[in-house]
Amino acid sequence: MENDRSDDDNFGLDPGEFYRWSQGFKLFGLRHSQLSEAIKTGKLPTPFASAEGGKAKGWTGSQIIEHRRARLAAANAALKAKQAALKDKQPVTAE
Repeated sequence: MENDRSDDDNFGLDPGEFYRWSQGFKLFGLRHSQLSEAIKTGKLPTPFASAEGGKAKGWTGSQIIEHRRARLAAANAALKAKQAALKDKQPVTAE
């Protein structure tokens, strides 16, 4: 079950918690206008209303966790690719 992961795997977030839009800066490091733009361009998950007809919008912890895992995986893949490219470019030393 995915909810059995430790807090380290969940970035300290509760998968079942509702995180409000107002927490966006803390969660994503973006101000409101940047947050809106990142959502429009698909760089962040789309928030939803906490209740039908309600004004409060936000994300579930599981949405944020999956977003962070995907970003971390992409960063790790980019780092490995860069390291491989640098390894291929290293000069051969004479012995």
